Amino acid sequence: MPTRFNIPYQFEITVTMEKNEKNREIRRLYFRKGHSETFHHILIKFLAYCYFWDEPRELIIEPNFRFKGYKPDLLQLIPSEIPRRMKKDVGIWVECKNVAVKKLLKLAKTLPRSQVYWFHIDHYFERLLANLKMLRKFESHTNLKLIGIDMTNQVYNFLAYQMGVKNLEWFIQRDGEKLKITDRTWKREIEFCNKL
Repeated sequence: MPTRFNIPYQFEITVTMEKNEKNREIRRLYFRKGHSETFHHILIKFLAYCYFWDEPRELIIEPNFRFKGYKPDLLQLIPSEIPRRMKKDVGIWVECKNVAVKKLLKLAKTLPRSQVYWFHIDHYFERLLANLKMLRKFESHTNLKLIGIDMTNQVYNFLAYQMGVKNLEWFIQRDGEKLKITDRTWKREIEFCNKL
């Protein structure tokens, strides 16, 4: 299956997260693929969701939420700190893969009490942060985090290809910053790298 095709597509993934032999949790995750969205992008969303698995408030995948015209890939809403305010505040805002740096900096500036995360392949961040001017821009925002996902191109393409399979069921073991993703026939490993 190609990594991109021009029809909308909805699918679910059954995920079993195993923290140890006695502690397993199963969740069904639902994803929508847009007209021009790639399975690589959806894979990064899925891995970002797994990164926040233990958050007390579950993240919403592809929420129907906009802030200043921007829409996140994943979002966590928290009760407002302002008494008697009915609206919820943004706790965690997650962007995945290709995002304009200007957008991230604007989000970090206008959501100062929120954590803004950007997930991408690790070697992309290494090239980006080699530019000292760019590094200073990111470091000026303490609520902006860059999380690199360390995996080979072969693993990246293989997992993205798997995202298009119907009735997908993955078993995941998390050990610190490492994820072991297993199907009934294969096993792959990735690692999260905190860049900022």
